[in-house]
Amino acid sequence: NQDQAWVYVTENQTNWMGDLGSATTGVPFNRFVLPAAHDSGMYDPTTVNLIAGNYGLRSLLAACMVVIPGVGAMLGAGFEALPASQVARELINFAFTQKDDVTTLLNIGIRYFDFRPAYGYSLIGSDYPGLYHQHSFVPGVSYATFLQDMLTWLNQHPTEIVVLNLNFAQLFSDSQKPTAADLKTAMHDAQQATNTQHIQLGSKNDLGTAYDVLIQANRRLLLMNQLGFSQYEATKYDS
Repeated sequence: NQDQAWVYVTENQTNWMGDLGSATTGVPFNRFVLPAAHDSGMYDPTTVNLIAGNYGLRSLLAACMVVIPGVGAMLGAGFEALPASQVARELINFAFTQKDDVTTLLNIGIRYFDFRPAYGYSLIGSDYPGLYHQHSFVPGVSYATFLQDMLTWLNQHPTEIVVLNLNFAQLFSDSQKPTAADLKTAMHDAQQATNTQHIQLGSKNDLGTAYDVLIQANRRLLLMNQLGFSQYEATKYDS
């Protein structure tokens, strides 16, 4: 018998980089301290609700889940008897890390995003083809939606720069990993869909470049990937 409410008590942070004004002229981008979001695509329950009744998912849960102190409810074999709504709630409790979508996160000042694009695990992935943020075997938002929302926002806020860290941390199986070509196609398609081909992609090589120079070049989406094959590969830059 309780309710929760979140209240943001802060000044408007939508354009905080641009709001710094002349103080950023000539300042290398690596001098910025960027608020970040962990598992930033784990906020959309649409696909979790879709697969909550999937037999393969229930079999997987029955085989691999254990009792977690404080969680309550039935775990392990008990999952097979739970209604779909309860299965979805348990998955959300287990895997979701954000309550806000990418647009809201950007509006409150987040500029560094941890995203883990992958395919669904083989037992359940056929129910939702395509790339999603995957926390183990639990899907969050689709990668296409995430990219399109981010690119649309960047197009509307020309003074802001965003860092995107793509990685494969904590996937349930290596079989979920996309190829470099898959990810390149996803980015290309997202820019096509949002008409944002003018927004240039950057890399770790741009960290020492002055903020105002990056803005003038419209190089405003920097990829710091940890995928093992990307031209935008970087060591871990977050804390």
